[in-house]
Amino acid sequence: PGHHETVSRRIAESFHRLMETISNSAGGAAVSPSRLVREVKMLNPMFHGYTQQDTMDFLRCILERLHEELSYLPSQCTDPPLIYK
Repeated sequence: PGHHETVSRRIAESFHRLMETISNSAGGAAVSPSRLVREVKMLNPMFHGYTQQDTMDFLRCILERLHEELSYLPSQCTDPPLIYK
């Protein structure tokens, strides 16, 4: 959307939490990306259900949404960037 101030940051927040979990996990511990996957499924009906999807399409969906959510100008944002929370 052209209205960046109204764009939800759900994917960015889920991705941030996943990266925090990975960095805080004990060496080699398994980490589930279930929250991020759930958010992507809510955004794009192509990923609903449990059918096999193309990994490239899934990654593209995440990266495009991250770009959209994080590409606003800092002067338009009243919340601190996610990395500083």
